[in-house]
Amino acid sequence: MKYAPNGNLRRLINADDRPDLQIAIKYFFQILHALNTAHDNGVTHGGIKPENVVLDQAGNALLTDFGISGVAE
Repeated sequence: MKYAPNGNLRRLINADDRPDLQIAIKYFFQILHALNTAHDNGVTHGGIKPENVVLDQAGNALLTDFGISGVAE
C-alpha cells in the first residue's frame, strides 16, 4: 500500500480548516473512480466510511480496507 502521511478523511472532516470545495470534489471523484474500478472487477467494498479513505503525499484520496469486500455476481 502507498504511504499516506495526511491521515484519513475523518481527520479532514473534523479539522477546523476544511479544504476548498474544489479539493473536496476532487476527493469525491477519486473515491467514486476507485469504487467504479472495484465494481468493474467484480468487487464490492461493503464498508465505506471516512476512516477507509486515506490521503497520500501527493494529495490524492485512496480507498482502503477491502477486507470485508465481496465478489459481485
